[in-house]
Amino acid sequence: KRIRVYTRRRQFKNSQKNEKISRKTKSRQAEEYIKQKDFYWNSGIYMAKISVLIEAFKNYAPKEYSNFSKEMFDDNNNIKYKYYENIPEISIDYAIMEKSDNMACVIPETQWTDYGSWKSIYNSSKKDSKKNVIKGNVISDNVKESFIYSSKELVAVSALKDTIVVETEDAVLVCDKSRAGDINKLVTKLKENNENAAFVHKTVFKPWGFSTCLNKGKDWLSKVITISAGQKISTHYHNYRSEHWVILEGSAVITLNNSKYTLEKHQSIDIPTKIKHSLHNNTKNALKILEVQKGEYIGEDDIIR
Repeated sequence: KRIRVYTRRRQFKNSQKNEKISRKTKSRQAEEYIKQKDFYWNSGIYMAKISVLIEAFKNYAPKEYSNFSKEMFDDNNNIKYKYYENIPEISIDYAIMEKSDNMACVIPETQWTDYGSWKSIYNSSKKDSKKNVIKGNVISDNVKESFIYSSKELVAVSALKDTIVVETEDAVLVCDKSRAGDINKLVTKLKENNENAAFVHKTVFKPWGFSTCLNKGKDWLSKVITISAGQKISTHYHNYRSEHWVILEGSAVITLNNSKYTLEKHQSIDIPTKIKHSLHNNTKNALKILEVQKGEYIGEDDIIR
C-alpha cells in the first residue's frame, strides 16, 4: 500500500511556517493525523538500494550529489571530513524523502524508541525512589524527577525538580526537562558566536582509535592519542608545526623519513616540521601517547598525507 504521508507532512510543515501555531494546537493536529487511517508515523528508518538512493540524490538534492566521488574516501573507506564540511546541513527527510514518489511506508513489527533527547533517555531509564535517573560522579540532595549525568567531574545538585543536568568533557547542560527539545536553539547560538564546542569535540574518534585534547594555546596544543591494537597512523607531515611524543602506555613503532624507532613507556621523540612520520601499534594492547604540538599554526588541516 503506497501512502502519501509526506505530502500531508509538507502541508503541516508549511502551515507552521505561515502562521504561529501554539504547542497545544500542534499536539491536537498531530492527534488527528494519528486517528486517520492513511497516516503512518515516521520512525526515520529507511531501506533502499544504493543505486536508488544515489539517483534520488541526483534528482532531488543536486548540491549533496555533487560531492559524491571516489575522492570522498580515505584508505580505510571512511569519508574524509572536508567533504562533510562542504555538504549543506539538511536531513535525508527534507533532502529526498519529502520529494520522492518512489517509496512506500511499512509498519515494522518491533518496538521503537527515538532517543533524540535527554528526556527520552530519562523516560526509558530505570528510576530511583524519587523518580530520578542519576549516573556517574554525582552528589544530590532534595532532587526529584530529574536526570543527572556526569561523564567525569563531580556534579553536586540540590533542590531540583524536573531538571536535566549533563556534564561532559565538552560542556555542561542544565535545562528544564520539559524543554529538552530546545537544545538546538543553544547549538545555533554557539555557532553564531563561533564557539569551538559547536564544531569540534575534545575527543575525536578515528579508524585507528581516538584522541582527546587536554589544553590549547595560541601556538600550542596538548592531547592524548590512543592507538588500538594492531592499528597505525598513516605517513604524513606538517608544514607549520612540530610535535613531541611521550609514550604513556604500550610500545610504539615510529618512522621518521626512512628511519624506524621502537619506543617504550616513558620514552619520547621529537618530530620536526616537514618530516614524514607514521605511528604503528603492532602489539595486542592499546598504545597511549602524550602529544604536544608547537608552531605558528596548529589547525587540523595542516596534515599532508
